[in-house]
Amino acid sequence: MKKVLLGDIIELAYGKSLPQRSRIPGRFPVFGSNGQVDTHNKSLVGGPGIIIGRKGSVGEVIWSKQNFWPIDTTYYVKLKNPDNDLRYWYYVLKTLGLNKLNSHSAIPGLNRDIAYIKLVPLRSMLEQKKIADILGSLDEKIELNRRMNETFEQLGQALFRHYFVDNSEVDSWESGEVSDVVRIYSGFAFKSKDFDIGGRYGLVTIKNVQDGSFIKDCADHLSEPLPDKTPEHVHLKSGDIILSLTGNVGRVCAVVGHDYLLNQRVAKLVSDESQAYVYFLFRSKTMKDR
Repeated sequence: MKKVLLGDIIELAYGKSLPQRSRIPGRFPVFGSNGQVDTHNKSLVGGPGIIIGRKGSVGEVIWSKQNFWPIDTTYYVKLKNPDNDLRYWYYVLKTLGLNKLNSHSAIPGLNRDIAYIKLVPLRSMLEQKKIADILGSLDEKIELNRRMNETFEQLGQALFRHYFVDNSEVDSWESGEVSDVVRIYSGFAFKSKDFDIGGRYGLVTIKNVQDGSFIKDCADHLSEPLPDKTPEHVHLKSGDIILSLTGNVGRVCAVVGHDYLLNQRVAKLVSDESQAYVYFLFRSKTMKDR
Protein backbone atom coordinates (compact mmCIF):
# COMPACT_ATOMS: atom_id res chain seq x y z
CA MET A 1 0.00 0.00 0.00
CA LYS A 2 1.34 3.41 -0.96
CA LYS A 3 2.08 5.87 1.83
CA VAL A 4 2.19 9.63 1.47
CA LEU A 5 2.72 12.64 3.71
CA LEU A 6 -0.37 13.85 5.52
CA GLY A 7 0.37 17.34 4.19
CA ASP A 8 -0.10 16.02 0.64
CA ILE A 9 -3.69 15.09 1.49
CA ILE A 10 -5.06 17.74 3.84
CA GLU A 11 -4.64 21.31 4.99
CA LEU A 12 -5.12 22.16 8.66
CA ALA A 13 -6.85 25.54 8.54
CA TYR A 14 -7.07 27.81 11.57
CA GLY A 15 -10.38 28.22 13.35
CA LYS A 16 -11.69 31.69 14.10
CA SER A 17 -12.22 33.40 17.44
CA LEU A 18 -15.82 33.61 18.64
CA PRO A 19 -15.93 34.99 22.21
CA GLN A 20 -18.82 33.81 24.33
CA ARG A 21 -20.24 37.32 24.48
CA SER A 22 -20.53 37.31 20.68
CA ARG A 23 -22.35 33.99 20.41
CA ILE A 24 -26.04 33.98 19.65
CA PRO A 25 -27.67 30.63 20.51
CA GLY A 26 -28.60 28.86 17.30
CA ARG A 27 -28.53 25.60 15.40
CA PHE A 28 -24.83 25.47 14.55
CA PRO A 29 -22.37 23.81 16.95
CA VAL A 30 -19.34 25.78 18.14
CA PHE A 31 -16.28 23.58 18.64
CA GLY A 32 -13.28 24.05 20.89
CA SER A 33 -10.30 21.76 21.18
CA ASN A 34 -12.15 19.30 23.43
CA GLY A 35 -15.46 19.13 21.56
CA GLN A 36 -18.63 21.18 21.27
CA VAL A 37 -18.64 24.14 23.65
CA ASP A 38 -21.69 26.11 22.52
CA THR A 39 -24.00 26.95 19.61
CA HIS A 40 -24.28 29.98 17.33
CA ASN A 41 -26.75 31.31 14.76
CA LYS A 42 -24.06 31.31 12.05
CA SER A 43 -21.51 28.76 10.84
CA LEU A 44 -17.97 29.32 9.63
CA VAL A 45 -17.40 26.00 7.85
CA GLY A 46 -19.73 23.83 5.80
CA GLY A 47 -20.31 20.32 7.11
CA PRO A 48 -19.65 17.54 7.40
CA GLY A 49 -16.22 18.35 8.70
CA ILE A 50 -13.28 17.45 10.91
CA ILE A 51 -12.07 19.55 13.83
CA ILE A 52 -8.67 18.99 15.49
CA GLY A 53 -7.57 20.42 18.83
CA ARG A 54 -4.75 22.93 18.33
CA LYS A 55 -4.33 24.24 21.90
CA GLY A 56 -5.48 22.72 25.16
CA SER A 57 -6.72 19.24 24.20
CA VAL A 58 -3.99 18.86 21.59
CA GLY A 59 -4.72 16.50 18.72
CA GLU A 60 -8.31 15.69 19.70
CA VAL A 61 -10.11 14.66 16.49
CA ILE A 62 -13.81 15.54 16.27
CA TRP A 63 -16.41 14.87 13.58
CA SER A 64 -19.28 17.24 12.82
CA LYS A 65 -22.18 16.09 10.65
CA GLN A 66 -23.39 19.64 10.03
CA ASN A 67 -22.10 23.15 9.36
CA PHE A 68 -20.10 24.40 12.35
CA TRP A 69 -17.88 27.09 13.84
CA PRO A 70 -14.37 26.02 14.94
CA ILE A 71 -12.89 28.56 17.34
CA ASP A 72 -9.27 29.68 17.36
CA THR A 73 -8.03 26.86 19.60
CA THR A 74 -8.71 24.42 16.75
CA TYR A 75 -7.87 23.52 13.20
CA TYR A 76 -10.41 22.30 10.70
CA VAL A 77 -9.56 19.99 7.81
CA LYS A 78 -9.59 20.88 4.13
CA LEU A 79 -9.04 18.11 1.59
CA LYS A 80 -6.62 19.02 -1.18
CA ASN A 81 -8.36 16.54 -3.48
CA PRO A 82 -12.15 16.81 -3.05
CA ASP A 83 -12.56 13.29 -4.46
CA ASN A 84 -11.03 11.87 -1.28
CA ASP A 85 -13.52 10.60 1.30
CA LEU A 86 -13.53 13.01 4.25
CA ARG A 87 -14.96 10.46 6.71
CA TYR A 88 -12.17 8.01 5.82
CA TRP A 89 -9.54 10.63 6.62
CA TYR A 90 -11.31 11.34 9.92
CA TYR A 91 -10.64 7.73 10.94
CA VAL A 92 -7.05 7.89 9.68
CA LEU A 93 -6.42 11.05 11.71
CA LYS A 94 -7.68 9.33 14.86
CA THR A 95 -4.95 6.69 14.50
CA LEU A 96 -2.01 9.09 14.13
CA GLY A 97 -1.47 9.97 17.79
CA LEU A 98 -1.73 13.69 17.13
CA ASN A 99 -2.26 14.21 20.87
CA LYS A 100 1.41 13.30 21.34
CA LEU A 101 2.69 16.03 19.01
CA ASN A 102 2.66 18.78 21.64
CA SER A 103 5.10 21.50 20.61
CA HIS A 104 4.62 23.95 23.48
CA SER A 105 5.72 23.17 27.02
CA ALA A 106 3.79 25.91 28.87
CA ILE A 107 0.60 25.83 26.79
CA PRO A 108 0.01 22.56 24.91
CA GLY A 109 -0.14 23.17 21.15
CA LEU A 110 -0.17 21.18 17.90
CA ASN A 111 2.23 22.41 15.22
CA ARG A 112 0.63 21.58 11.87
CA ASP A 113 4.00 21.44 10.12
CA ILE A 114 4.94 18.52 12.36
CA ALA A 115 1.58 16.84 11.67
CA TYR A 116 2.07 17.28 7.93
CA ILE A 117 5.12 14.98 7.83
CA LYS A 118 3.20 12.02 9.26
CA LEU A 119 3.02 9.12 6.80
CA VAL A 120 -0.52 7.94 6.01
CA PRO A 121 -1.94 5.11 3.83
CA LEU A 122 -3.28 6.26 0.47
CA ARG A 123 -6.08 3.98 -0.68
CA SER A 124 -8.26 4.11 -3.77
CA MET A 125 -11.41 6.24 -3.58
CA LEU A 126 -13.52 3.06 -3.59
CA GLU A 127 -11.58 1.56 -0.66
CA GLN A 128 -11.83 4.82 1.25
CA LYS A 129 -15.61 4.87 0.89
CA LYS A 130 -16.00 1.21 1.91
CA ILE A 131 -13.88 1.68 5.03
CA ALA A 132 -15.66 4.90 5.96
CA ASP A 133 -19.09 3.27 5.48
CA ILE A 134 -18.20 0.31 7.72
CA LEU A 135 -16.66 2.40 10.50
CA GLY A 136 -19.39 5.03 10.21
CA SER A 137 -22.06 2.34 10.65
CA LEU A 138 -20.31 1.09 13.80
CA ASP A 139 -20.12 4.63 15.17
CA GLU A 140 -23.84 5.09 14.59
CA LYS A 141 -24.61 1.88 16.50
CA ILE A 142 -22.35 3.02 19.36
CA GLU A 143 -24.13 6.38 19.47
CA LEU A 144 -27.53 4.65 19.49
CA ASN A 145 -26.43 2.45 22.40
CA ARG A 146 -25.18 5.53 24.25
CA ARG A 147 -28.55 7.24 23.86
CA MET A 148 -30.36 4.11 25.01
CA ASN A 149 -28.11 3.91 28.08
CA GLU A 150 -28.91 7.55 28.86
CA THR A 151 -32.63 6.76 28.63
CA PHE A 152 -32.28 3.76 30.97
CA GLU A 153 -30.20 5.87 33.35
CA GLN A 154 -32.89 8.56 33.50
CA LEU A 155 -35.57 5.92 34.03
CA GLY A 156 -33.57 4.30 36.83
CA GLN A 157 -33.03 7.63 38.57
CA ALA A 158 -36.73 8.44 38.31
CA LEU A 159 -37.66 5.08 39.87
CA PHE A 160 -35.10 5.56 42.63
CA ARG A 161 -36.55 8.99 43.49
CA HIS A 162 -40.08 7.58 43.38
CA TYR A 163 -39.40 4.72 45.81
CA PHE A 164 -36.66 6.10 48.06
CA VAL A 165 -36.98 9.92 48.02
CA ASP A 166 -40.53 11.01 47.21
CA ASN A 167 -42.21 8.00 48.81
CA SER A 168 -44.66 9.16 51.48
CA GLU A 169 -43.54 6.33 53.79
CA VAL A 170 -39.90 7.45 53.87
CA ASP A 171 -40.29 9.31 57.17
CA SER A 172 -41.39 6.11 58.90
CA TRP A 173 -38.36 4.12 57.77
CA GLU A 174 -35.47 3.33 60.07
CA SER A 175 -32.46 5.60 59.58
CA GLY A 176 -28.94 4.27 59.20
CA GLU A 177 -25.48 4.93 57.84
CA VAL A 178 -24.28 4.28 54.29
CA SER A 179 -21.78 1.85 55.81
CA ASP A 180 -24.73 -0.26 56.99
CA VAL A 181 -25.43 -1.31 53.40
CA VAL A 182 -22.23 -0.54 51.45
CA ARG A 183 -18.64 -1.63 51.90
CA ILE A 184 -16.03 0.57 50.21
CA TYR A 185 -12.79 -1.05 49.03
CA SER A 186 -9.97 1.17 47.79
CA GLY A 187 -7.84 0.24 44.80
CA PHE A 188 -4.25 -0.96 44.98
CA ALA A 189 -1.13 1.18 44.44
CA PHE A 190 0.30 -0.59 41.39
CA LYS A 191 3.76 0.60 40.38
CA SER A 192 4.79 1.63 36.88
CA LYS A 193 7.68 -0.86 36.91
CA ASP A 194 5.06 -3.64 36.84
CA PHE A 195 3.24 -2.29 33.78
CA ASP A 196 3.21 -4.37 30.60
CA ILE A 197 2.03 -2.66 27.41
CA GLY A 198 0.57 -5.91 26.08
CA GLY A 199 -0.66 -7.21 29.43
CA ARG A 200 -3.90 -9.07 30.00
CA TYR A 201 -5.32 -6.74 32.65
CA GLY A 202 -6.35 -3.14 32.02
CA LEU A 203 -5.61 -0.79 34.92
CA VAL A 204 -8.68 1.24 35.88
CA THR A 205 -7.88 4.76 37.09
CA ILE A 206 -10.01 7.84 37.79
CA LYS A 207 -9.88 8.63 34.05
CA ASN A 208 -11.96 5.51 33.39
CA VAL A 209 -14.67 6.66 35.81
CA GLN A 210 -17.03 9.10 34.15
CA ASP A 211 -20.33 10.02 35.76
CA GLY A 212 -22.57 7.13 34.77
CA SER A 213 -20.19 5.90 32.08
CA PHE A 214 -17.24 3.50 32.15
CA ILE A 215 -14.34 4.19 29.77
CA LYS A 216 -13.08 0.77 28.63
CA ASP A 217 -9.75 1.90 27.15
CA CYS A 218 -6.92 1.75 29.69
CA ALA A 219 -3.61 3.58 29.38
CA ASP A 220 -1.70 0.94 31.35
CA HIS A 221 -1.82 -2.86 31.59
CA LEU A 222 -0.41 -5.63 33.74
CA SER A 223 0.34 -9.31 33.24
CA GLU A 224 0.48 -12.26 35.58
CA PRO A 225 2.04 -12.89 37.98
CA LEU A 226 0.61 -9.81 39.68
CA PRO A 227 2.58 -7.96 42.38
CA ASP A 228 2.71 -9.49 45.86
CA LYS A 229 -0.10 -8.47 48.22
CA THR A 230 -2.47 -7.60 45.38
CA PRO A 231 -5.86 -7.87 47.12
CA GLU A 232 -8.58 -9.99 45.58
CA HIS A 233 -11.12 -7.16 45.55
CA VAL A 234 -9.16 -5.19 42.91
CA HIS A 235 -10.18 -7.73 40.25
CA LEU A 236 -13.15 -6.16 38.46
CA LYS A 237 -15.97 -7.71 36.45
CA SER A 238 -19.01 -6.43 34.57
CA GLY A 239 -21.53 -4.83 36.89
CA ASP A 240 -19.07 -3.85 39.61
CA ILE A 241 -19.73 -0.31 40.82
CA ILE A 242 -16.72 1.98 41.16
CA LEU A 243 -16.29 5.45 42.64
CA SER A 244 -13.68 8.17 42.02
CA LEU A 245 -11.97 9.28 45.24
CA THR A 246 -9.88 12.21 43.96
CA GLY A 247 -10.07 14.74 41.14
CA ASN A 248 -13.75 14.89 40.22
CA VAL A 249 -14.67 13.21 43.49
CA GLY A 250 -17.86 11.17 43.60
CA ARG A 251 -18.18 10.05 39.98
CA VAL A 252 -19.84 6.65 39.84
CA CYS A 253 -20.17 4.09 37.07
CA ALA A 254 -20.63 0.38 36.47
CA VAL A 255 -17.80 -1.65 34.96
CA VAL A 256 -18.37 -3.08 31.49
CA GLY A 257 -16.18 -6.04 30.53
CA HIS A 258 -13.64 -8.11 32.41
CA ASP A 259 -9.89 -8.45 33.01
CA TYR A 260 -9.63 -5.11 34.77
CA LEU A 261 -7.70 -4.19 37.92
CA LEU A 262 -8.60 -1.33 40.28
CA ASN A 263 -5.88 1.25 40.81
CA GLN A 264 -5.50 3.57 43.81
CA ARG A 265 -7.75 6.65 44.05
CA VAL A 266 -10.69 4.58 42.81
CA ALA A 267 -12.92 2.46 45.06
CA LYS A 268 -15.26 -0.49 44.55
CA LEU A 269 -18.68 -0.38 46.18
CA VAL A 270 -19.88 -3.75 47.44
CA SER A 271 -23.24 -4.55 49.03
CA ASP A 272 -25.30 -7.54 50.03
CA GLU A 273 -28.32 -5.53 48.93
CA SER A 274 -29.29 -4.65 45.36
CA GLN A 275 -26.36 -3.37 43.29
CA ALA A 276 -28.84 -1.20 41.38
CA TYR A 277 -29.89 0.44 44.66
CA VAL A 278 -26.26 1.18 45.54
CA TYR A 279 -25.56 2.58 42.07
CA PHE A 280 -28.50 5.00 42.07
CA LEU A 281 -27.94 5.90 45.72
CA PHE A 282 -24.44 7.16 44.89
CA ARG A 283 -25.69 8.78 41.69
CA SER A 284 -28.46 10.63 43.55
CA LYS A 285 -28.33 14.36 44.18
CA THR A 286 -28.61 13.71 47.92
CA MET A 287 -25.29 11.86 47.94
CA LYS A 288 -23.55 14.24 45.55
CA ASP A 289 -24.45 17.23 47.73
CA ARG A 290 -22.78 15.69 50.79
